[in-house]
Amino acid sequence: MLQGLTYLQDEACEIEGVRVFGSPWSPAHGDWAFQADRGEPLRQKWQRIPDNTQILITHGPPRGILDRHVSGVPLGCEQLRERVLRLRPRLHLFGHVHESRGTHRHDGTLFVNACNCSFGYKKQQPPIVVDWNDGELLVQPSPPSAEPSLHSFGAWDDLVVKYGTPREVRYLSAPEQRLHLNQGHVFWLAVMSDGYRRGQVRFRQAGPQDDVTDRGPDHCHRQWAFTFGVPVEHDWLEPLNCNPWGHYGEVPKLPE
Repeated sequence: MLQGLTYLQDEACEIEGVRVFGSPWSPAHGDWAFQADRGEPLRQKWQRIPDNTQILITHGPPRGILDRHVSGVPLGCEQLRERVLRLRPRLHLFGHVHESRGTHRHDGTLFVNACNCSFGYKKQQPPIVVDWNDGELLVQPSPPSAEPSLHSFGAWDDLVVKYGTPREVRYLSAPEQRLHLNQGHVFWLAVMSDGYRRGQVRFRQAGPQDDVTDRGPDHCHRQWAFTFGVPVEHDWLEPLNCNPWGHYGEVPKLPE
């Protein structure tokens, strides 16, 4: 798979006269490879970056640049920021903080957080393409999303007003769950987010054989099975696109 490619682990290479350096290190966070403590241990790692580097590739971001966790806490490395601002490479590429994907220009450097996974580790973010033309950098526009445009509205609230407070099926007894499934009263509320507080909420009818205890693999892509306890109406089953955080807070929850 690596045929024709160069893997850089604290190493430099030159491509058509452009000097590139790559390093996998990031501040200690969880149990991952290539991590070091903040402060002097990381400062020593970044001292390996040659002064003449034009393109710098690191796993994680510098402090304060495209590094904010979904909670708002910056996760970048202070020592990397010190080194980058002194060296001023033309381009700094990194990832690690999925929800801060994007580009930023500062003091002659183009910073690119190029994560292709969402906050929930879904490989769904389009590539960021940068053209290098004799040192001039141009970021190509991202391809248009295949998803419809997003908007907020009170569809969920309208259903609650019309049919009453829903109940999460997983809190019902097994016989009650089966009864509602067989009667066609159970629906999935599927919440899908790209990690940037944009996403979709979709309603669909649950099938009689569905496992309604399944809530999805992570908090950005979850499914809730619920019942209003009333007969099915066709217009419920249409996809409803909106911003889920407009109604449910950061981690979507059904109303009580």
